[in-house]
Amino acid sequence: MRRTTSAEASHFTVTQIFGYDSAVKVEASIDPISLQTDPERKKTFQSALAEAVKVNTDRIFTGDVKAEITWFVPEERRYNTHLVADIDNIIKPLFDAVTGPNGIMIDDNQVQQVAASWLDVQPDEHKFWMRVTALDSDEFIKRKSLRFVDFGRPYGCMLLPSGPDFLKPILVGNFARAIHHYQEQIANGVEPAVAKRVMPIQRSYPLARLKGFEVETYASSQVRQWPDS
Repeated sequence: MRRTTSAEASHFTVTQIFGYDSAVKVEASIDPISLQTDPERKKTFQSALAEAVKVNTDRIFTGDVKAEITWFVPEERRYNTHLVADIDNIIKPLFDAVTGPNGIMIDDNQVQQVAASWLDVQPDEHKFWMRVTALDSDEFIKRKSLRFVDFGRPYGCMLLPSGPDFLKPILVGNFARAIHHYQEQIANGVEPAVAKRVMPIQRSYPLARLKGFEVETYASSQVRQWPDS
């Protein structure tokens, strides 16, 4: 097989697994790129991978995940040349490619665990696979109609998953009340680590990490019509 220099979506096989062990697996017929890759080639690779993920998945991880990456590369090429990227340099570009409104992660700070390795193969079998698995299988939801409500610093943005409209004011009200109780506890001298027990289990996201997602402020006209109680 001739080494491919320009990535296309067809070079990636993406499998979505939903259930007890919710995960997304990517199998590639080309080598991964690295942080030092030419910007144009990097953009092409990431766009191709992003397109393959968009087309073959309809869910997104909303909680923490673990990621496993295995790169198949000949030992001779790995040891005897300077042409092969360091294993740590291929990780970030892969995460960036599968993150965002059409990806499988909201932000790559969701990655709690990473296992990256390479294995020796015969020449011309250069490829890799990556598996991203939810640490909580329930935190793998439909991307459609995903939006957030921004409660401001330091509380961040809370996720509003798709569902019946009547649930949205209830969720927003619950978030607002939890923040109010948290503020009360802090004002009374309670340690933040203890006070946060009144907050939802759901994690929040800083506004700066939600580029491309639909975000409404709690003070906006649309959200203010949702009661706090």
